[in-house]
Amino acid sequence: MRVKLLVGYPFAEHVITNRITPVLKELKKRGHSCVLLDYRSNQSADIEDDVQRETFYSFPYKTSSSLRRLFYECLNLLSFGLKNITINSRGEAGGALFVSIPSMLFVFARVICPNKQVTILDVRDLTWEYLLENKNNPATRVWRRLVLWAAKGYDYILCSNQFEIDYFSAQGLTKRKLILYSNGIEKRKFDLVCKVKKTDGPEFNVLYVGNIGLAQNLAQLVDVVKDLPATTLTIIGDGLQKSALENKVAKEDIGNVRLTGVKNWQGVLNDYAATDVLFLSLGRNYPSAVPSKVYEYLSVGCPIVFLGPAGACSSLLERFKLVHFIDIGEHDWELSLRRLLVSLRVSDRSVDDEAHASENRLLIESAFIRENAAFRSISLIQELSGNETGNMLK
Repeated sequence: MRVKLLVGYPFAEHVITNRITPVLKELKKRGHSCVLLDYRSNQSADIEDDVQRETFYSFPYKTSSSLRRLFYECLNLLSFGLKNITINSRGEAGGALFVSIPSMLFVFARVICPNKQVTILDVRDLTWEYLLENKNNPATRVWRRLVLWAAKGYDYILCSNQFEIDYFSAQGLTKRKLILYSNGIEKRKFDLVCKVKKTDGPEFNVLYVGNIGLAQNLAQLVDVVKDLPATTLTIIGDGLQKSALENKVAKEDIGNVRLTGVKNWQGVLNDYAATDVLFLSLGRNYPSAVPSKVYEYLSVGCPIVFLGPAGACSSLLERFKLVHFIDIGEHDWELSLRRLLVSLRVSDRSVDDEAHASENRLLIESAFIRENAAFRSISLIQELSGNETGNMLK
């Protein structure tokens, strides 16, 4: 079968590459031909052999304004529609449609691509639940209903965590449609992270790796860390709030915080080796989000500090050891975070910590290797589509 895979970002972006590549590999193993549709970009993308790639023009999709983002995503959906017409004119219609969001408007891609044998919606994030500022606004409620109406039209919905499955179940979707395709870590990266050897230094090193955006609110972490003695905070990554954070560090002359930008894989491994604590943060409006870096963190074997709300991420982390929780809704969470970091700085690593790190790695290896998750998800879709609809995704 021919499978069109539509992703709402350039494929070269790590969050897209990491989630979609295992799916492409699994579909190819089963003999399907794959067409990847993504935004045109100057970034180089490592795409599987024999995968046909079709790019289309995109308008700016990274913006702090929800309304502006919605407008641009609407234009990008139209751009995809024009590309799809071009593809179909070449006699390449039919087959299956696999749509990976969090681009809200792309949930309507099924309407633009009718007459597909199997339609699959890959939900990486419930963006429509937190990007719309006023959830009680009548227009917002109408928009949410439209998104859910479009989602319900897909044959299957892949969810990245149990929170999303419960969310769609509460909206009336049948359990048969909902399939868990959890995020995770590639087997190759997992093996490399597990081999990282800790290097001790004079400073207590706190490390954050990932997106620097509104959801992470790292400025508050900087405020907590800047006055802590013998403590260094390193922030690796890029995002909408990176420039603002750099300006804050420069303006306030904060000497123990450094922003490195994006690093290559070996550079990140070196920082993991020098790290005492890994930091993970989510704002209170993001209970459904689970940063993909969490699985990498859990494989390193260091203590993790999670600052965030009760929700999908906290539920996942509760299954693991060496994780410390600070509720972002707590009145004095800044003081609690400061006290926790000081406590971790003065405590020695124990034999129990090593045992707990091994337990974490065993759980990651058994349940959160990306290739295995893709295999389980595609196998279940094949079984369901063959047994119940006759639309075989073999």
